[in-house]
Amino acid sequence: CNVREVHKLSPGIINFIDDNISFLDVRSKPCLVHKDYHCSHIITDRNNVTGIIDVEWALAGHNETDFMKMELWAFKDMKETRTSFFKGYKKWGIISKEYNERKKLYELWHLINMVSISYELKNKQYLDYNVKEIRRFLKR
Repeated sequence: CNVREVHKLSPGIINFIDDNISFLDVRSKPCLVHKDYHCSHIITDRNNVTGIIDVEWALAGHNETDFMKMELWAFKDMKETRTSFFKGYKKWGIISKEYNERKKLYELWHLINMVSISYELKNKQYLDYNVKEIRRFLKR
């Protein structure tokens, strides 16, 4: 994979964003976004989340951006965890009725970030994988 291949994806990315831009009209106030949720960063006892660790990537933004890694990786293999996670989250936070549509934009944003990171790390194998994932996403 080279930079030209990445640039070839730009029209499809722009079209997808243009077609879904209304989902970025978020009216809620920004909150702390962890940006690196996955199971090893969420501490639980038997029934409750007791802590969240590893916050060096945290920033202010829309809370629903935080769910993408969980959606892509943890919930994919542990479907029952998704229900429990969102049930628990809704005790303290709000998830919009538009989330299921909006999460497609957040997935694309995440994939673009992964292309950028793999390029910066000069990891050709991971770059190829992430470019392939964006192509797969755009073909849906």
